[in-house]
Amino acid sequence: MGGLVVKQAYIIGQTDAQYIDMLSSVFGIIFPSSPHNGSAHASILNNVLAATLTISSKAYVSDLAINSGFVQNLKEKFREVCDSLHIVSIHETLATKLGPMKRMIVGKDSGVLGYPKEISSPMNADHHTVCKFQSNTDEYYTLVVTMIKRLTEELQSHRCAYALDDERSFSHAYTTVAAHRPSEGALNTYKKLEHILAVSEDPLEDLRYIVAHVMSGFGVWLHKRQSFRNWTSTSHNGPRIYWLSGLPGAGKTILAATTT
Repeated sequence: MGGLVVKQAYIIGQTDAQYIDMLSSVFGIIFPSSPHNGSAHASILNNVLAATLTISSKAYVSDLAINSGFVQNLKEKFREVCDSLHIVSIHETLATKLGPMKRMIVGKDSGVLGYPKEISSPMNADHHTVCKFQSNTDEYYTLVVTMIKRLTEELQSHRCAYALDDERSFSHAYTTVAAHRPSEGALNTYKKLEHILAVSEDPLEDLRYIVAHVMSGFGVWLHKRQSFRNWTSTSHNGPRIYWLSGLPGAGKTILAATTT
């Protein structure tokens, strides 16, 4: 429900002088499993309530559950004011256990805004686990971190471009162009970000970690497959690319890392 609150706050803040400066600092928003569309009238919202609340719902939450038209109206109003924002929407792909039953809380139909510049991604999780990760090596932790890093890099590029446009002399403009190269301050910022998010820019480090922690016997089935053996053969003259598809979390990354 937090995503709905954020959208409403952003809309209200557009006409409130007290919050204009704060909102001008908002560059992007990541929505993890927010019921943007109020799918099937109130059913999605009722499912959210059942999944997240163990006590009677508050009045404003009940209003949302009853009046799904409000959610649709909120979506359209947000569309009018979010053109400058970088938006990422994540939706779950697993049903959430609600008592003896399982129900899909925020699937693709409800979890994606459908805006032109929106980035959307599925996550192999239910409504309880979509924001919870086993460790910093979790595939979906890496997905979210990658999105955050992408927004950060785009913000840095945006600031450099804005500074360049704002300069009034050639010498200042030249200095600003040079600033596009990673400065010591920028490098320190990236290092801090890497430390906070527990990630590394070095892909070889990720590769070494995966290889060192892979379970014994993992992927043996692939190496026994004749098509794969033909592909890895030094005498193979066929396609240079071996296509292997699978559901999220099936182990494609680990298979790729352990294939030499």
